[in-house]
Amino acid sequence: MRESNEFSVISVNGLRKIAFVGILLVFSFLFSCSSDKDEPSDSETISNCVISAGGSYSIAIDKSGDLWAWGSNNFGQFGNGTTTSSATPVKIKLDTRFKIVSTGMYSTLAIDTDGNLWVWGINYNYGQLGDGTHENRLTPVQIKPGVKFKVVSAGTSDSFGIDTDGNLWAWGNNQCGQLGTGTLDNEFTPVQVKSGIKFQSVSAGEGYTLAIDSEGNLLAWGDNSYGELGEGILSEWYSHVQVKTGTKFKSVSAGYRHTVAIDTNGNLWTWGANNYGQLGDGTTEVRYTPVQVKVGTKFKAVSAGTGFTVAIDDSGNLWTWGCNLSCQLGDGSVEQAVSSVPVPEQIMVGTKFQSVSAKVSHVLAIDKLGDLWIWGDNRSRPEKVKF
Repeated sequence: MRESNEFSVISVNGLRKIAFVGILLVFSFLFSCSSDKDEPSDSETISNCVISAGGSYSIAIDKSGDLWAWGSNNFGQFGNGTTTSSATPVKIKLDTRFKIVSTGMYSTLAIDTDGNLWVWGINYNYGQLGDGTHENRLTPVQIKPGVKFKVVSAGTSDSFGIDTDGNLWAWGNNQCGQLGTGTLDNEFTPVQVKSGIKFQSVSAGEGYTLAIDSEGNLLAWGDNSYGELGEGILSEWYSHVQVKTGTKFKSVSAGYRHTVAIDTNGNLWTWGANNYGQLGDGTTEVRYTPVQVKVGTKFKAVSAGTGFTVAIDDSGNLWTWGCNLSCQLGDGSVEQAVSSVPVPEQIMVGTKFQSVSAKVSHVLAIDKLGDLWIWGDNRSRPEKVKF
């Protein structure tokens, strides 16, 4: 590994709970994400490098575009040709430079610097890799040659991509209508959905999907058992429904059964399941429509984990709330009795953050100086990663 690999974070949604303590506890080399500037801007960090936390593994793109993976590799989600897990980063596809990556539960999607889309990992039953087969892939496989992509989102067993023209593509599991095709048929290769609408972002939840179109409208479809679509009625939508009509959004994160989003004014909205207080509204009541959290505070980043949420306000302060059974709130609580926090709680006071990624039960975050912090899976406080 190079002496100085520089990384940042892209938000990814949290899914089922899987314990893989080795992801968090076994780094041994100095890790720093620092840049030449003391206070890198958001656009600089996001465009330079990426980290994505998977269900039981993590993948990083360093500032040079090199791809690294560590953690569990039982389905080939590293993409290095093996199913051997690793406690230290393993370099992937040495001849390609990448700019975007999204990790699902056991599958990985990545976009190279030319806009080509690569997939690898688990693929049986649902075809979430989109290569037309049911075969797991231990090395990256390109799909949709000739189409250039700018956004990807990997779900548990479904996948999404947005091409450079703003067209939305979907493939994989569609049992809850989460692909947005209007049917319940699985798709083993990418199909364009929502033709006529241009998109800027998409987030795959557990059986449901949220996407923001080019005008800032927030659209939702798929499973709605806990009100995660935010439209006020407990019914599945196989096409789509608009969430909070009249409000424009800039980011969204779909979790296991709850959703979080930031509007263009920086206001934070949450809805869906709330059994652990993951909505942050001070209750444990399900919310079928969006509720504003931390009124008066403006946010720039948010990530929904499994039963918990992590967010960064405009000042760089880091907030966590919801389930804490695996210490994923990072507040130092270790007793089972201290299992949830139903309102946002600031952690790491004095340290300013720029980006965050929450998954099943662990969190990664990058501070303003570019250092990587990690906690959860029974690590109760954020610790600077020694890589």
